[in-house]
Amino acid sequence: MTPEETTEEVVEDQQASLTDDIESALDEQTTEAPEIIEAEPEPEPLVAVERWNQGLKDMFSEWGGIDNGRAYQQSMLDYHKEQQGYHTKLEQELSPLRTESESWNGVFQPHQEFMMHNGLTPHDAARRGVGIMANIADNPQSFALDVLKRLNYDFASHGQDDPYVPPEVLALQKEISDMRQGMQRNTQQTQNNQVADMTKQIESFKGATSESGELLHPHYQEVESAMAMAVHGYRGMGQPIPPIAKLYEDACLQNTDIQSQSRSNEVAKETARKSAAAKKAKDAAARPSGKHTGETSSSTLRADLEAEYDNLAA
Repeated sequence: MTPEETTEEVVEDQQASLTDDIESALDEQTTEAPEIIEAEPEPEPLVAVERWNQGLKDMFSEWGGIDNGRAYQQSMLDYHKEQQGYHTKLEQELSPLRTESESWNGVFQPHQEFMMHNGLTPHDAARRGVGIMANIADNPQSFALDVLKRLNYDFASHGQDDPYVPPEVLALQKEISDMRQGMQRNTQQTQNNQVADMTKQIESFKGATSESGELLHPHYQEVESAMAMAVHGYRGMGQPIPPIAKLYEDACLQNTDIQSQSRSNEVAKETARKSAAAKKAKDAAARPSGKHTGETSSSTLRADLEAEYDNLAA
Protein backbone atom coordinates (compact mmCIF):
# COMPACT_ATOMS: atom_id res chain seq x y z
CA MET A 1 0.00 0.00 0.00
CA THR A 2 1.43 3.35 -1.06
CA PRO A 3 1.61 6.32 1.26
CA GLU A 4 -1.03 8.13 -0.80
CA GLU A 5 -3.54 5.28 -0.28
CA THR A 6 -2.82 5.25 3.42
CA THR A 7 -3.43 8.97 3.68
CA GLU A 8 -6.73 8.72 1.78
CA GLU A 9 -7.97 5.95 4.05
CA VAL A 10 -7.12 7.99 7.12
CA VAL A 11 -8.96 10.98 5.73
CA GLU A 12 -11.97 8.83 4.86
CA ASP A 13 -11.96 7.31 8.32
CA GLN A 14 -11.79 10.75 9.87
CA GLN A 15 -14.66 12.00 7.69
CA ALA A 16 -16.76 8.95 8.55
CA SER A 17 -16.03 9.43 12.24
CA LEU A 18 -16.94 13.12 12.03
CA THR A 19 -20.16 12.24 10.22
CA ASP A 20 -21.02 9.70 12.92
CA ASP A 21 -20.32 12.24 15.67
CA ILE A 22 -22.58 14.83 14.01
CA GLU A 23 -25.42 12.35 13.54
CA SER A 24 -25.03 11.18 17.12
CA ALA A 25 -25.15 14.74 18.40
CA LEU A 26 -28.25 15.43 16.35
CA ASP A 27 -29.89 12.30 17.69
CA GLU A 28 -29.14 13.34 21.27
CA GLN A 29 -30.54 16.81 20.67
CA THR A 30 -33.69 15.28 19.21
CA THR A 31 -34.03 12.80 22.09
CA GLU A 32 -33.28 15.22 24.94
CA ALA A 33 -35.26 18.20 23.60
CA PRO A 34 -37.60 19.51 26.37
CA GLU A 35 -41.27 18.82 25.91
CA ILE A 36 -43.21 21.96 25.09
CA ILE A 37 -46.48 22.09 27.16
CA GLU A 38 -49.07 24.38 25.81
CA ALA A 39 -50.63 26.57 28.56
CA GLU A 40 -54.38 26.10 29.11
CA PRO A 41 -56.38 29.14 28.20
CA GLU A 42 -57.54 31.23 31.19
CA PRO A 43 -61.27 30.63 31.76
CA GLU A 44 -63.54 33.58 31.41
CA PRO A 45 -64.61 35.10 34.73
CA LEU A 46 -68.05 34.15 35.99
CA VAL A 47 -70.65 36.92 36.03
CA ALA A 48 -73.29 37.49 38.71
CA VAL A 49 -76.96 37.28 37.81
CA GLU A 50 -78.22 40.67 36.70
CA ARG A 51 -81.28 40.80 38.98
CA TRP A 52 -79.36 40.01 42.15
CA ASN A 53 -79.11 42.88 44.62
CA GLN A 54 -75.89 44.85 44.84
CA GLY A 55 -74.75 43.22 48.08
CA LEU A 56 -75.01 39.77 46.56
CA LYS A 57 -73.21 40.90 43.45
CA ASP A 58 -70.35 42.39 45.49
CA MET A 59 -69.94 39.19 47.48
CA PHE A 60 -69.96 37.18 44.24
CA SER A 61 -67.20 39.39 42.81
CA GLU A 62 -65.08 39.09 45.99
CA TRP A 63 -65.22 35.31 45.75
CA GLY A 64 -63.54 35.53 42.33
CA GLY A 65 -60.35 36.88 43.94
CA ILE A 66 -59.84 34.19 46.60
CA ASP A 67 -58.50 30.65 46.41
CA ASN A 68 -61.08 28.21 45.13
CA GLY A 69 -63.44 31.19 44.82
CA ARG A 70 -64.51 30.17 41.34
CA ALA A 71 -65.92 26.96 42.79
CA TYR A 72 -68.00 29.02 45.24
CA GLN A 73 -69.22 31.21 42.43
CA GLN A 74 -70.16 28.20 40.32
CA SER A 75 -72.03 26.61 43.24
CA MET A 76 -73.97 29.82 43.72
CA LEU A 77 -74.87 30.00 40.04
CA ASP A 78 -75.91 26.33 40.02
CA TYR A 79 -78.14 26.92 43.06
CA HIS A 80 -79.73 29.94 41.37
CA LYS A 81 -80.36 27.89 38.26
CA GLU A 82 -81.95 25.11 40.33
CA GLN A 83 -84.20 27.62 42.11
CA GLN A 84 -85.21 29.15 38.81
CA GLY A 85 -86.22 25.71 37.57
CA TYR A 86 -88.25 25.13 40.74
CA HIS A 87 -90.04 28.47 40.39
CA THR A 88 -90.74 27.80 36.75
CA LYS A 89 -92.25 24.42 37.62
CA LEU A 90 -94.31 26.00 40.41
CA GLU A 91 -95.61 28.71 38.10
CA GLN A 92 -96.62 26.07 35.60
CA GLU A 93 -98.50 24.14 38.29
CA LEU A 94 -100.23 27.30 39.55
CA SER A 95 -101.12 28.53 36.09
CA PRO A 96 -104.50 26.70 35.96
CA LEU A 97 -105.41 28.06 39.40
CA ARG A 98 -104.44 31.57 38.33
CA THR A 99 -106.55 31.24 35.20
CA GLU A 100 -109.52 30.03 37.24
CA SER A 101 -109.06 32.85 39.77
CA GLU A 102 -108.96 35.42 36.98
CA SER A 103 -112.17 34.01 35.53
CA TRP A 104 -113.89 34.29 38.93
CA ASN A 105 -112.63 37.85 39.29
CA GLY A 106 -114.22 38.61 35.94
CA VAL A 107 -117.54 37.28 37.25
CA PHE A 108 -117.53 39.32 40.48
CA GLN A 109 -115.80 42.47 39.22
CA PRO A 110 -118.97 44.13 37.79
CA HIS A 111 -120.71 43.67 41.16
CA GLN A 112 -117.95 44.86 43.48
CA GLU A 113 -119.79 48.03 44.55
CA PHE A 114 -123.00 46.12 45.35
CA MET A 115 -121.10 43.46 47.30
CA MET A 116 -119.17 46.05 49.33
CA HIS A 117 -122.35 47.98 50.09
CA ASN A 118 -124.04 44.82 51.41
CA GLY A 119 -120.98 43.40 53.14
CA LEU A 120 -120.72 40.37 50.87
CA THR A 121 -117.53 38.49 50.11
CA PRO A 122 -117.15 36.61 46.81
CA HIS A 123 -117.71 33.39 48.76
CA ASP A 124 -120.99 34.71 50.24
CA ALA A 125 -122.18 35.97 46.87
CA ALA A 126 -121.46 32.65 45.16
CA ARG A 127 -123.17 30.68 47.93
CA ARG A 128 -126.28 32.89 47.79
CA GLY A 129 -126.38 32.77 44.02
CA VAL A 130 -126.27 28.97 43.97
CA GLY A 131 -128.95 28.87 46.69
CA ILE A 132 -131.23 31.13 44.66
CA MET A 133 -130.80 29.00 41.56
CA ALA A 134 -131.60 25.88 43.59
CA ASN A 135 -134.76 27.52 44.97
CA ILE A 136 -135.88 28.55 41.50
CA ALA A 137 -135.30 25.06 40.14
CA ASP A 138 -137.08 23.43 43.09
CA ASN A 139 -140.18 25.67 43.25
CA PRO A 140 -140.24 28.56 40.79
CA GLN A 141 -143.77 29.66 41.80
CA SER A 142 -142.91 29.92 45.50
CA PHE A 143 -139.73 31.80 44.65
CA ALA A 144 -141.62 34.26 42.45
CA LEU A 145 -144.22 34.87 45.18
CA ASP A 146 -141.47 35.43 47.74
CA VAL A 147 -139.84 38.01 45.46
CA LEU A 148 -143.18 39.81 45.03
CA LYS A 149 -143.68 39.90 48.80
CA ARG A 150 -140.23 41.35 49.31
CA LEU A 151 -141.14 44.04 46.75
CA ASN A 152 -144.38 44.79 48.69
CA TYR A 153 -146.45 43.80 45.69
CA ASP A 154 -150.11 44.78 46.20
CA PHE A 155 -152.05 41.72 45.15
CA ALA A 156 -155.45 43.30 45.96
CA SER A 157 -154.89 46.23 43.62
CA HIS A 158 -154.22 43.75 40.84
CA GLY A 159 -157.45 41.80 41.46
CA GLN A 160 -155.78 39.04 43.45
CA ASP A 161 -156.21 37.84 47.01
CA ASP A 162 -153.38 36.51 49.10
CA PRO A 163 -151.18 34.21 47.07
CA TYR A 164 -152.17 30.57 47.07
CA VAL A 165 -150.09 28.31 49.29
CA PRO A 166 -150.43 24.53 48.89
CA PRO A 167 -151.85 22.68 51.94
CA GLU A 168 -148.74 20.59 52.40
CA VAL A 169 -146.66 23.79 52.57
CA LEU A 170 -149.04 25.25 55.17
CA ALA A 171 -148.77 22.07 57.26
CA LEU A 172 -145.00 22.18 57.04
CA GLN A 173 -144.94 25.86 58.00
CA LYS A 174 -147.14 25.15 61.04
CA GLU A 175 -144.92 22.26 62.09
CA ILE A 176 -141.83 24.41 61.86
CA SER A 177 -143.54 27.20 63.82
CA ASP A 178 -144.57 24.76 66.56
CA MET A 179 -141.05 23.36 66.76
CA ARG A 180 -139.57 26.85 67.10
CA GLN A 181 -142.02 27.79 69.84
CA GLY A 182 -141.26 24.54 71.70
CA MET A 183 -137.52 25.15 71.46
CA GLN A 184 -137.97 28.70 72.73
CA ARG A 185 -140.06 27.46 75.68
CA ASN A 186 -137.46 24.81 76.53
CA THR A 187 -134.64 27.32 76.30
CA GLN A 188 -136.48 29.80 78.47
CA GLN A 189 -137.31 27.11 81.05
CA THR A 190 -133.68 25.97 81.15
CA GLN A 191 -132.51 29.54 81.69
CA ASN A 192 -135.12 30.07 84.43
CA ASN A 193 -134.00 26.89 86.18
CA GLN A 194 -130.37 27.95 86.01
CA VAL A 195 -131.20 31.37 87.42
CA ALA A 196 -133.26 29.81 90.24
CA ASP A 197 -130.44 27.40 91.13
CA MET A 198 -127.89 30.20 91.11
CA THR A 199 -130.12 32.40 93.27
CA LYS A 200 -130.58 29.57 95.76
CA GLN A 201 -126.81 28.98 95.93
CA ILE A 202 -126.14 32.68 96.46
CA GLU A 203 -128.71 33.00 99.25
CA SER A 204 -127.36 29.88 100.94
CA PHE A 205 -123.79 31.11 100.66
CA LYS A 206 -124.67 34.62 101.85
CA GLY A 207 -126.56 33.39 104.95
CA ALA A 208 -124.20 30.58 105.99
CA THR A 209 -123.20 30.77 109.69
CA SER A 210 -120.81 29.00 112.02
CA GLU A 211 -121.75 26.94 115.09
CA SER A 212 -121.55 30.09 117.19
CA GLY A 213 -123.98 31.89 114.85
CA GLU A 214 -121.40 34.16 113.16
CA LEU A 215 -121.63 34.75 109.40
CA LEU A 216 -119.08 32.70 107.47
CA HIS A 217 -119.01 35.28 104.68
CA PRO A 218 -119.58 38.65 106.36
CA HIS A 219 -118.24 40.72 103.44
CA TYR A 220 -120.54 39.32 100.75
CA GLN A 221 -122.50 42.54 100.26
CA GLU A 222 -119.26 44.50 99.82
CA VAL A 223 -117.80 42.21 97.15
CA GLU A 224 -120.96 41.10 95.36
CA SER A 225 -120.42 43.50 92.45
CA ALA A 226 -116.78 42.44 92.11
CA MET A 227 -117.87 38.79 92.02
CA ALA A 228 -120.39 39.58 89.27
CA MET A 229 -117.70 41.35 87.22
CA ALA A 230 -115.42 38.31 87.62
CA VAL A 231 -118.20 36.04 86.30
CA HIS A 232 -118.62 38.25 83.21
CA GLY A 233 -114.86 38.17 82.68
CA TYR A 234 -114.71 34.36 82.79
CA ARG A 235 -117.61 34.12 80.35
CA GLY A 236 -116.04 36.62 77.98
CA MET A 237 -112.82 34.58 77.88
CA GLY A 238 -114.76 31.33 77.42
CA GLN A 239 -113.39 29.88 80.68
CA PRO A 240 -115.34 27.85 83.26
CA ILE A 241 -116.75 29.87 86.17
CA PRO A 242 -115.13 28.93 89.53
CA PRO A 243 -117.26 27.99 92.57
CA ILE A 244 -118.89 30.83 94.45
CA ALA A 245 -116.54 30.33 97.42
CA LYS A 246 -113.51 30.91 95.14
CA LEU A 247 -115.13 34.03 93.66
CA TYR A 248 -115.77 35.36 97.17
CA GLU A 249 -112.23 34.63 98.34
CA ASP A 250 -110.63 36.31 95.30
CA ALA A 251 -112.87 39.37 95.63
CA CYS A 252 -111.99 39.73 99.32
CA LEU A 253 -108.26 39.44 98.58
CA GLN A 254 -108.54 42.25 96.02
CA ASN A 255 -110.48 44.56 98.39
CA THR A 256 -107.99 46.65 100.38
CA ASP A 257 -110.55 47.76 102.98
CA ILE A 258 -111.51 44.17 103.77
CA GLN A 259 -107.88 43.12 104.02
CA SER A 260 -107.10 46.02 106.36
CA GLN A 261 -110.12 45.17 108.50
CA SER A 262 -109.12 41.50 108.60
CA ARG A 263 -105.63 42.38 109.80
CA SER A 264 -107.10 44.63 112.51
CA ASN A 265 -109.40 41.83 113.65
CA GLU A 266 -106.50 39.41 113.82
CA VAL A 267 -104.49 41.88 115.93
CA ALA A 268 -107.46 42.44 118.25
CA LYS A 269 -107.98 38.69 118.67
CA GLU A 270 -104.31 38.18 119.41
CA THR A 271 -104.32 41.04 121.92
CA ALA A 272 -107.38 39.61 123.67
CA ARG A 273 -105.81 36.19 123.80
CA LYS A 274 -102.63 37.55 125.32
CA SER A 275 -104.59 39.64 127.86
CA ALA A 276 -106.60 36.59 128.88
CA ALA A 277 -103.42 34.58 129.28
CA ALA A 278 -101.83 37.32 131.36
CA LYS A 279 -104.92 37.60 133.59
CA LYS A 280 -105.00 33.85 134.04
CA ALA A 281 -101.33 33.83 135.04
CA LYS A 282 -101.86 36.75 137.43
CA ASP A 283 -104.83 35.09 139.09
CA ALA A 284 -102.85 31.90 139.47
CA ALA A 285 -100.03 33.81 141.12
CA ALA A 286 -102.41 35.52 143.55
CA ARG A 287 -103.81 32.23 144.86
CA PRO A 288 -101.94 30.91 147.98
CA SER A 289 -99.91 27.81 147.40
CA GLY A 290 -99.89 24.72 149.61
CA LYS A 291 -96.51 25.66 151.13
CA HIS A 292 -96.19 29.31 151.93
CA THR A 293 -92.63 30.41 152.42
CA GLY A 294 -93.29 34.11 152.33
CA GLU A 295 -91.55 34.38 148.99
CA THR A 296 -92.94 34.38 145.43
CA SER A 297 -91.67 31.44 143.40
CA SER A 298 -89.38 32.18 140.48
CA SER A 299 -91.75 30.47 138.00
CA THR A 300 -94.72 32.59 139.09
CA LEU A 301 -92.66 35.75 138.92
CA ARG A 302 -91.49 34.85 135.44
CA ALA A 303 -95.07 34.22 134.30
CA ASP A 304 -96.11 37.63 135.64
CA LEU A 305 -93.23 39.33 133.84
CA GLU A 306 -94.09 37.62 130.55
CA ALA A 307 -97.74 38.56 130.91
CA GLU A 308 -96.88 42.20 131.58
CA TYR A 309 -94.51 42.20 128.61
CA ASP A 310 -97.25 40.79 126.36
CA ASN A 311 -99.59 43.57 127.51
CA LEU A 312 -97.01 46.24 126.76
CA ALA A 313 -96.25 44.70 123.37
CA ALA A 314 -99.97 44.57 122.52
